[in-house]
Amino acid sequence: MVVFSVDAQASNTGAGATVATPFTTVLHPDFVGVFVAWSGAVDVSLADVGAHTWTKKGPTFYVNRVNGILVSPVINVAYFWTIASANLGADVITATFTGAGALNSAISVFSICLANVSRPFDGNAGLGYPTVQTVANSAGFSVPFSTYLNHFIAIGFAILFPDPAGEAQGAGWTLQNTGTATDFGWILESQEFTLIQLSTPADFVANVKPYTTFIIVDAIVAPDATHFPVAEVTGSEAIPVDTANSGEIRQSFDEFLPIANVDESLVIHDLTGADPSGVVAVQQHQMKKNPIADGPETNEYNGEQKFYDV
Repeated sequence: MVVFSVDAQASNTGAGATVATPFTTVLHPDFVGVFVAWSGAVDVSLADVGAHTWTKKGPTFYVNRVNGILVSPVINVAYFWTIASANLGADVITATFTGAGALNSAISVFSICLANVSRPFDGNAGLGYPTVQTVANSAGFSVPFSTYLNHFIAIGFAILFPDPAGEAQGAGWTLQNTGTATDFGWILESQEFTLIQLSTPADFVANVKPYTTFIIVDAIVAPDATHFPVAEVTGSEAIPVDTANSGEIRQSFDEFLPIANVDESLVIHDLTGADPSGVVAVQQHQMKKNPIADGPETNEYNGEQKFYDV
């Protein structure tokens, strides 16, 4: 059975012109993400035997100074992704560096089955970009992340330098791969969420010693991810009329509905009991789909409804 989940993972280390790993998936379609980390002032490109089109999410990120202190060699991370519509069988994914290549490098690959292949990322623009922090004599560290959608798999990738060794996932997170590449260590972890997250910590563990961390957290969404759960807020304002003689009561309303479930629909609410006059109430209104697919916006409808005797 195909379910929304992490399908496969792989990693490897290298030095010089390339670093590569074979990658095999069990299910499809898959969102495939690749983190490449390396030391040295060179750039990188990505390719695979299956000839997928790889997109870099954001620029190549690098750290050459922390708290005013020069970092040498420079530490770099690039984040690539693609959609695999069929299972991959030992598909070798290769990162190629410019010039003489990297001093030391690592490639960390993961795939998520049944992700939203047309819009795989949560709309929060802060996700997928790095946080750099210096930690002194601590056994763990974390970074907060927030989402706009409410069903996703969070991916946390962290490199640590100088390499502390002993890296591990945080509580509640699943370790995908971890290792060392001489100049740095790395951790790739995941966790599925079914609610919108607000400043939720992505936790990591390392040995007790000073180090600097370079952390990227992203959210890969499920096909059924929605902006907000359905919620209706109503407020009544009675007009001083005689409802027994064909009068009416007006009531304002606000609708907050998930984008995925709104499609030019006519919705009828039986609001019996909501009418302060005690008459039977029925209300109907037309909904229109919000054209904004990503971001904090909701489908909000403000209008007026009439109660009437039936």
